[in-house]
Parts: sequence; C-alpha cells; structure tokens
Amino acid sequence: MSYESRRNLTRSTADIRRFMVARAIAGRSYSEILRWLEAMEAITPKNHRALLATPPRDPDPESRWQLTVVRDMLLSPVMRGHLVKKDGTVVRTADGSPVLQGEPLIDDDTWFKLQDALTLLATGNSGPRRKDGHPLLGILVCRICDTNMYVDWYAESTTKRDPATGKKVKIPTGVKKEVFRCFGKNHEAGVAALSIQAAGVMEFVEEQFLAHMGPFRRTQIVRVPGVDYRAEIADLEADIAELSTRLAQLRGPAADAVMTQLQGRSDRLEELAVTPVVPAREEVVELDTTWADDWRSTVDTRARREMLMEAGVRVTVHPPETVSAFVALGDRLCQTWGQSVRLTPIFINLYHALRSFGKRVLV
Repeated sequence: MSYESRRNLTRSTADIRRFMVARAIAGRSYSEILRWLEAMEAITPKNHRALLATPPRDPDPESRWQLTVVRDMLLSPVMRGHLVKKDGTVVRTADGSPVLQGEPLIDDDTWFKLQDALTLLATGNSGPRRKDGHPLLGILVCRICDTNMYVDWYAESTTKRDPATGKKVKIPTGVKKEVFRCFGKNHEAGVAALSIQAAGVMEFVEEQFLAHMGPFRRTQIVRVPGVDYRAEIADLEADIAELSTRLAQLRGPAADAVMTQLQGRSDRLEELAVTPVVPAREEVVELDTTWADDWRSTVDTRARREMLMEAGVRVTVHPPETVSAFVALGDRLCQTWGQSVRLTPIFINLYHALRSFGKRVLV
C-alpha cells in the first residue's frame, strides 16, 4: 500500500471516529452507532490494522463491528491522541505526562462532553428525544397555559342553507388549512383549546423582529467551555499509587527514574487539586453584521428560528375576544424580547424614540 493510500485510509477512519463521537454526544446508543457503522460499511478496526500492516494483509470478509468494540473505541484515550498499551492504559513520559502518538481527534471539551454522554448512556438517564418541530417551536406559546403551540390541520367548510329543510349545513370545501394549536391539556376545566391560523403568523413575527431588532448589531451569547479535571485527578492518584509501589521495589538509577515520574505526577496533582473543575461561562459577543443582514442572508427556517431564539423572541397567542367578528392578527399576537440580547433593549427603546421624534419634526 502506498504512503498516500495509507494517509487516506487513516484520514477516513479518523472521520468515522469523529462521527461516532458526534452521535454519542447527541444521545445515540451503542447499538444505534453500530447499526450506522454497518449501514455505511465502515471498515472494522481488525481490517484497518490488516491494511496498515507491513506487508499489508488481506481483509477478513467475516470481520464485523461489535458493541464492545464501539464502546471501547469511544472510551479510549486514543481520541485525545494518547498512546495506549494493549491493556488500554496510557503510556507516559519520564515525568508521567501522557505520550502523544499524533494529533488529537477531538479537543478536551468534546472529550469531556463525550464522557458525560457515555455516563448518561450507562445509567439510562439520557431522557426522551424530541420528534416534533416547526419554525416557531419554543417561540410561539399559548397565553392561557404558557406552553408551546403545535402545527395542526383542519378541513375548511362553508355554511349553506339546505333548501329542502331550511337549516344551515356545513359543506366541506376539500381544502385543508394549517393552524398553530394548543390542545388545552393544561387548561383549567371548561377553558377551551386555543388555535390561530398559521397564515400570516411568520410574516408578523418577521416584520416585528426586523422593525425592532433589524438595525442593530447582532449579538450572541457564546459559551466558553469549562474543564473538568476530576478524571485526570483520578488518573494521577492511580499513577501515584502505582509508582509508589514500584519505587519501593527499585534501587539506583531505576529508582531515580521512577522518583522523577512520581514527583511530576504529584506536582500536577497538587496543581489540579486547587481547582478540580473550571465551570463554563457565557460571554456576550457583538458581531459585524446586523440582525437584518443575517436574517435576509438566509431562507433556512432553522437558521432563522435560531436567530429568534438567540434574541429571546417570545410570541404569545391570545384567545380571540369574539368568534363572529374578524380579529386582526396583531390583536391576538404579542411579541416580546428576552434577556438573551443583553443591553440591546435599552438601545431599541432609544432608537424608536428618536425615530418617533424625527417624524414629528419632519411633519
């Protein structure tokens, strides 16, 4: 096998590992990841080793992915670029630091997210997954119970008088219309469900959003990841115990070498013990573009929903005051902005006040 072929093979298997990590963090089980690997006919570790051998060996057509292999790969420090022994333990340098065999496949923050996800998977606390969704999910809520509105459909009909009986009857038009509906499960007894026709709602939200937020620089709350050193501390404590046992059995230069490793591990443990967990924090970052620029640059409903969520937009649907009369969309919808856009509401109010003042002066 040529050098370039080996590089391509290694690169492809690295990508497979990263996809496995992403699926595990997303809450996929070992079985689901295994089925995904089988569906894409990913090369098994056994056949990967065979192709990289010198000289290369023929792949085993009977080689299959196993759950234990998937689990061990996700738990292996190889993901962090560490060199490991056959028993899975990390190879260390003279001062006890992990020996790196190459570039890490994932960064430290992703590694700790992965370990948290695998812990949840092992304990069965991963929770239910969402199967619903629409462009305003989490934004459009019922005024009565303060819960999300969901997409539903209803069959349109017209009312005509039956010439034979003189009574009014409903006649289906064959047209189905989309509505946002709260089914009223959390309403008090006697309080009906709530719905509003979907037509015009997104346009109303867009108009209000661009009018109030459009001229301003977009802000995002960026999560600066924390670091959890507790796993490393546990490793250090185990290393110190092992090295201490070995030191008692050695003399001369060998004892000096182990003593250097022991001191290095001890110094690192003392350093980490001061702050074993560095918590994540949030920072507000101002972007170079305005909210209107980013909104108009995409037609992707998911991207626009994310922008509304970032801006803390909340649209409340009020019950109609009357059923018979036409109710304007703006009379049933109330749009507000939350604390996600920090400081911006102050400038929003000032901006609109100045605009209003300018119009009066021009008139």
